[in-house]
Amino acid sequence: MQDVEAESRLFSQRALVAMLLVMLAFGVIIINMYHLQVKSYQVYQTRSEGNRIKVVPLAPNRGLITDRNGILLAENRPVFSLELVPEQVEDMTATLAELASLISISEEQQQSFLKEVRQQRRFNSIALKEQLNDEEVAIIAVNQHRFPGVTVEARLSRHYPFG
Repeated sequence: MQDVEAESRLFSQRALVAMLLVMLAFGVIIINMYHLQVKSYQVYQTRSEGNRIKVVPLAPNRGLITDRNGILLAENRPVFSLELVPEQVEDMTATLAELASLISISEEQQQSFLKEVRQQRRFNSIALKEQLNDEEVAIIAVNQHRFPGVTVEARLSRHYPFG
């Protein structure tokens, strides 16, 4: 009988120690959560906003220019360019090959782009092709899900109808 009683007591002591260790671990986790969420929330909120919000400068719209008779001398036209962010593209060569199969991108444009990638920072957007036509913009838009880090950017360009 003594053996069973001693083993039972030993087991109870071990279970109590294990339970105390688990409670201590949960206490540390709860204290850490309190510190992160209540005490340091401002620091992490600011960092979180920095990850979520990206400041993108917008060029101002330029006005139309007409002569005194109301004839249009200068107007703004949208121009689309295909841009890539190297940091977000996993395999640049494969992505360029796939894009070239969808829209016309010459070997010279690809080589020039790869040279530009080596010179620029990886998180900066770099133009691969300028002045996309509407069909090319539509093709890229339809296949956008296949190309992370690839975007079509629109900007306004000045056009003078009379030269």
